[in-house]
Amino acid sequence: MARDEMTDMRDSEVSQYPIGVGRAFQPAICAEDASLGLCAVRRTAGMSSTTTFVAIAVIGLLVALMAMYLFSRKSRIHAEANLAESEDRELRLNEAMRETDLAGVPQRAAAEASQSRPVKYDPKISQAQGECRSIGDAMKLFWRDVGEWPMRNGPSKSSRVDYLYFAGQRPRFEGAVRASWGFKSGDIRHLLVRNGSGGIPWFKEADVNVQSGSTGWRGPYLRTEKADPWGHSYLISVCGFPGGTMPDNNVWCLSAGPNGAIDTPTSVENVEGDDIGVWVR
Repeated sequence: MARDEMTDMRDSEVSQYPIGVGRAFQPAICAEDASLGLCAVRRTAGMSSTTTFVAIAVIGLLVALMAMYLFSRKSRIHAEANLAESEDRELRLNEAMRETDLAGVPQRAAAEASQSRPVKYDPKISQAQGECRSIGDAMKLFWRDVGEWPMRNGPSKSSRVDYLYFAGQRPRFEGAVRASWGFKSGDIRHLLVRNGSGGIPWFKEADVNVQSGSTGWRGPYLRTEKADPWGHSYLISVCGFPGGTMPDNNVWCLSAGPNGAIDTPTSVENVEGDDIGVWVR
């Protein structure tokens, strides 16, 4: 190609750029022009990623709000159910106490008066007294629902025991006190905490969907399994219930107290020694 023609071609290329742009900048300008399409693609991809991130964040927020709503609703339903259960329990307990306690009011008043002898306040004694009362109330609820007093050690009504024990180390009996309590014992947890043992119910279950009129076991009547403040079992002389092995005796729910020994015979109307408890019937 002639020198003049090559010069004309270069001049034609240079004329495509604005006046004042030198030849040194021409390759850079050409590269920028070439990459405009790629830059546009990158900007589009960046916008797409941002949109996706925002969408995920919004969905996550909605899921979190829905979870909070469901948790709040579940908590409210649970609280309402607990309130209804508490009210039903209180109603049944009042009925049971009215039906079972009237004949024993004078005796019970004397027994409770004997336990109110002036002593230095001890939180352990107060705790034991309250827990004995809770066990006694649970036994009355059991009687109200099931139609018999809790004094079995098996599914048969003939499997009666003399006394029941709760969690903890079994206390000892002082002297002749043992004879008044009897010798055959059973675990109260199979009666008041769960219905039977080994997966075999000892009592007919109540229909919990029926608000009233359905008889049967509606426990648990006690929700905790605990020993007395000194680590010993609470004892209940169920032999004194009607139909029990010694129906003329009293039904005591007792803690053996600090000395770990039962000092109170079931034939007496007042607690003795350092025993702590309540007269049930």
